[in-house]
Amino acid sequence: MAPPRSCFFHLLLSCFLLAATSRSSDAGGGAPQLQDIDCSTEGNYTATDAYAAKLNQLLATLPITTVSKNGGFFNGTVGQGTPVVVYGLAMCSADFSRPDCTDCLTAASSNATGLAKRCPGSVTASIMFDQCMIRYSNRSFFGTAETDIAFSQTSSEIVASKIQYSDNLKQGLAYLSAQAAMSPERFAASSTAPFALVQCTWDLPSDKCKACIDTLSANATNLFQVGIEGQTKTYSCRVRYSNASFTVVPLVDPAGNNITGPPNSIDTTTNKISSKAIIAGAVTGTVVIVGSMIAVLFCLIRKRQLPYQRLKNERKEGGVMKLEFLVEITSNFSEGNILGTGAFGQVYKM
Repeated sequence: MAPPRSCFFHLLLSCFLLAATSRSSDAGGGAPQLQDIDCSTEGNYTATDAYAAKLNQLLATLPITTVSKNGGFFNGTVGQGTPVVVYGLAMCSADFSRPDCTDCLTAASSNATGLAKRCPGSVTASIMFDQCMIRYSNRSFFGTAETDIAFSQTSSEIVASKIQYSDNLKQGLAYLSAQAAMSPERFAASSTAPFALVQCTWDLPSDKCKACIDTLSANATNLFQVGIEGQTKTYSCRVRYSNASFTVVPLVDPAGNNITGPPNSIDTTTNKISSKAIIAGAVTGTVVIVGSMIAVLFCLIRKRQLPYQRLKNERKEGGVMKLEFLVEITSNFSEGNILGTGAFGQVYKM
């Protein structure tokens, strides 16, 4: 017996919601926009040095290890335990999709146009795009907060009530700063105006993350600088705010790893990495899946209830049930539907 048309409607609606959710969580960011670059000028390496080979190995693995394996963040080393060690860090911006970040990291780590090409011979270099950032050095910088502002941008659009807007933003950023500091992913975002996003690199301890965000928040909410939207970044943390909502794709560590612990070490023979993983859009995906399951359950219940409803209708229409109806509700008098035998014959379930 075919399910009722309303059942197909619920299933179709569930599929539509799933598709719509997938599209809304994957905002296209276009080509990465360069925001800052910093290259060291002392102690440079040459193309034949061991440092060059290990740096190339680190950069080659960054796109997949940062996005696919580590949830949008990576810090690790190549050559740990040897005289020459390369320390590297990469992070996705939480207001761009993970495919955008992958494209950004691929461009930033490219031998042809990437950071090593832009900073030839520099043992320490950093590059920041709107969608991602990369840092590397011959010395460990993990767990140390960079508080020097690398990029700042404020809208020239006039705020209607500047003092009130600044106060509301200040309160919101203070709350988000505390939330991000407590979050293993060092991230928090608001869902009401003024909309805001704060983000730290995962290697920072809680107190250093909060201090970094608080420094940028004070700069962002300054009455002489605050606009209707703006953002400020260092190589350790960032703050973005706006009077209008914007796309947020949270970085999540579902495995519950100790993110601020020892960095990942890249195996120089197999390129294997001890890493963390992310399921982008996990919350929305779960909601849609649960919704789909409810729709299917609704259909099954409707299907089970339909014979009883029809049985009541048959009785109302004269009390004589047609043979075709009995064949249908007993699955052609199937033996599997027999409940027992009474005084007038076999008793079937519907």
